[in-house]
Formats: sequence, C-alpha cells, structure tokens
Amino acid sequence: MELIKKLERIFKNDIFVITLFYSLAYGLILLNKGIFFDDWVFYYADKTNMTQIMSRAGQPWVGYYYFFMFSLNDMLVFRVLVFCSYLLSAFFFNSILKTVKEISDEDRLFVVLFFTLLPVNFARIAACLSHYALGYLFFFLGFFILSRYLKIKKTLLRALALLVLFCSFFALNSLLVFYYGTIIIYIIYVEFRIRQRKVIFPFQVLKYLDFLLLPVVFWAIKNLFFKSYYDYAGYNQITLDKILTTRYNLNGAFNRTLNAPLSESFENLLSHPLLIISFAFLFFLLLPKREKKSPENQYGDSEKNDFIFLFFGIIALISGIYAYVAIGSMPGSMDWQSRYQMLAPLGASIFIIYFLKIFFTKKSKLFIFSLLTILFTYTNLFNYIDYQQDWFKQLSLIENFKTNEIIKNHTSFIFIDEAKDLNARSRGLRFYEWCGLFKKTFHDETRFGILDIMYSNNIKDYDLNIKSNEYNMRDFKLKDPEYKIIIKKGNFKLSKTNMLKLFLKKITSPSQYENDIRNILILDVEKI
Repeated sequence: MELIKKLERIFKNDIFVITLFYSLAYGLILLNKGIFFDDWVFYYADKTNMTQIMSRAGQPWVGYYYFFMFSLNDMLVFRVLVFCSYLLSAFFFNSILKTVKEISDEDRLFVVLFFTLLPVNFARIAACLSHYALGYLFFFLGFFILSRYLKIKKTLLRALALLVLFCSFFALNSLLVFYYGTIIIYIIYVEFRIRQRKVIFPFQVLKYLDFLLLPVVFWAIKNLFFKSYYDYAGYNQITLDKILTTRYNLNGAFNRTLNAPLSESFENLLSHPLLIISFAFLFFLLLPKREKKSPENQYGDSEKNDFIFLFFGIIALISGIYAYVAIGSMPGSMDWQSRYQMLAPLGASIFIIYFLKIFFTKKSKLFIFSLLTILFTYTNLFNYIDYQQDWFKQLSLIENFKTNEIIKNHTSFIFIDEAKDLNARSRGLRFYEWCGLFKKTFHDETRFGILDIMYSNNIKDYDLNIKSNEYNMRDFKLKDPEYKIIIKKGNFKLSKTNMLKLFLKKITSPSQYENDIRNILILDVEKI
C-alpha cells in the first residue's frame, strides 16, 4: 500500500508520465541506425546534389541542413533530434492546455498522452524527415510563447512568437492551414471567451492582424522567391481538380488518420488482452486524485464545454490533414504516406477524449483512457521493433550481395520478395533503395534493382532517374533486367529474442553477429 502511494505521488507529475509513456513508445528509435525510404537519396549525396534537389523543391535551406547532418555520418544524431523534438512539443502542448481553464487536469493529461502516443506518422523513423520534426517543434514552441504573451502582454514575447512560428513554416509548409485551425482559434478563445463576449468586433480582430497575416506573408514570399521547378514543378500546389475532390478525399483521410490507428490498436488488444488490460488497470490505479477545481475552473466539466471541445477537435483534425488532401497527398498509416498524418494528433486526441466523455461516467472513462494509453504505447513499441527488424533485413541483403557472384558481375535485377513480412508495415523497397543498398555494398553506382510489382516493364522509364545523378545509379548503363533475385528467409529467425541477441553479439562477438545477419536471408537467382 505504501508503494502504491509513493507511485501515485510520482505519477502526479505530468512531465514524468508523458516522458515515461513516450519513451516506452518511441525509445527504440534511438537504437535504430537504419536507412529508410528517401534516406538513400540523401545518404550518399554531395552538397551540390542536396542543395539542387531541395532548391528544385523550393526549399534550398533544407539542402544545407541535410548536408551538415549527413556529414556527421551518424544516424543517431537524426534519431535523437526527432525523439527530442516530438517530446518537447508534447511538453509545450501540455503547458498551452493549462491555460484553457475549461479543461480539467485529468482530461488535459490524457489529451497530451493521446497527442503524443496516437499510432500515426511512423515515417518519422526516416532521417530525411527530421526537418519536419524541427518544424513541428518550432510550431509548438511558438504556440507556447504566444500563450505566455497573451497572459502577460510583453511586446518582446509577441515578436518572438511571430518569429518562431514564421520559421516553423520553412520546415513544414503544411502548418499554414493547421495554424488557422489551432492558433487563431486559441487567440479568439483567450481574447473573446464565450462567457464574456458574444460578438467579435472588427477592431478587436485588428489587434492580431500580424498573426492573421503571418501565413499569408510566408506564402507570398515562398511563391515569389522559392518556387519549385523542373521535376518538382507544381510540387505541393493546389489545383482545381484537387479542390473538387477534396471533400471526398477528406472522408478517406479522416478514416485513415483516426479510425485506422484505433482499429490497429484494438487488434493488438485482441491478440494480448490479459497483458494489456493488466497494465491499463495498473495505470488506472496509479492515477492520482486531482485537486478540486478553483473557481476559474468551475466550468471545466460542463456538458456544453465538452461538446465545444469535441467540435474544436474536428476542426483541428481537419486543419491538420487538409493541406495534404488539398494537394492530392492522401494520409495513410502504411509505408511512406504516414508522414501526412503528422499534424493529426492534436485534433484527434481532443476529439477522442471528448467523444468518449459523452458515453462514459467519470470512473469508467478514466479506465478507458488508461486502456487507450497502454494500447497506443504498445502499438508504437511493436511498430518500431518492426523497423529494427526491417533494418536487420537490409543488412542481411548487403551481406548476401557481397558473396553473390551473379550480383557482383551483373548490373540489372528484378527482386521478388518472399520475406516481405520482415519489412516494417509490409512496405516495399523502391528502386532507389535497392540502388542505395548496392552502393553501400559495392561502393559504386553501376547497378539497378527494382521489385517485380513496381517494375513498369520498360527500363527506359528510368533513364531520367539515371541522368539526374541522385538515385545511386549514375554509372548504370541502361539495360533490361538480366536476373530475378528471389529473397527467402534463411536459418536465422528474426524473433524478438534473436533481435535482442543480435544487439548483444554485435558488442561481444562481431564475427558471429555478421554470420547471423547473413543467415537471416537466402537469395535465389533465376536468369530472365
């Protein structure tokens, strides 16, 4: 009983609780030195290539950022940056919510936990998306500074908030829409609370004209001086066709961003019900009883406010995915598309909390919230175990390439992957990932590889990719695939236990580690 009381005191610290669950969910990122998705494009690129790629995309500053980061030659730098960026964003969001007096302390804690843990944006594992994490951090830092300014009205804080928010747009353009669905609504909330004023007068809005126009100013500067061009022409631009399909696509995006993560989490509950429910019950027991509300918080649990927050959650969620849907990029939980989910957690967390509050009593809702916290943590944890498994598989491919005479002596291949379940979230490697693996193995750019299901049956379709010098095959002589490489599982099974053993063997027995890595896969070769 004394132990429970001590733990309750510890769990009364919101920062501790947020850090604990965040670390359990995402801590494995810090151990993963893998190269994923478009990382292969940047991994070997020189400064000129990096800046050219990002200049064509209208973001030259990102090219310089990646040149510096990749020059450090340590993927851990990216992992630490991403890990800390999302965690600090959660701390800032927690502080911002403390200024919303109608949100109870219990609800606030779970809103922040869901914001942090909702199993979306698995593509954060990619080093080439680390500038998104920085933009995310800058946005919530700017939001936090704004919340302080609205409380103490210091001009320096106002200027600093504008500057930090403006900088966040450079790293993450999709924040322009999200900004209006969150920050502007927050300003309206602080200045014109429903209980105090029912009418917003024009002169009151003009007090915040600088904040209202900030995204417009950025958009104008970017379109005047940093337009995308060449192969990126029209990149991230809104067209009439895209606008006409936005309503339909929003329904699909809403489903993929909210329903899909919840469904995946509950599938995990069905697979390990006793374990997950036990941890949920333990967390529920450790939740400290919150203090009674002060007079200014007296409206925090009112049914009316719950519906207002439910509506705001929908608005924030739509604003978080609209920018992607409007340019024809559909958020999805699988593969690379999960990066389009990164702005969804704020609105989704608020929506989930206040939707469930409609149907459950206080005691039961706290247990449901505890259960969801454990479910989300569990889902993230095992997804990042899968990404570590994915990297071990890639290392096995490299080791098998080294000893395969056909691959050493030929240049054009089609891959048939019969070990796809070892790929994180069943993803398929793109042609430039195969080319990157070849380059890492043989230290040249003479080979081309592609999955059978991705091949267009015309090698000439990849001629422009060769000439661009960006896809690790600049010296490849255009040639139809000569061999099929069939990837099969080997004798070393990538179980959770064996993965842990691999980490230990890398330190204690490097030769055995290399042997086990090689034996994860077997490559069969067929002449085409």
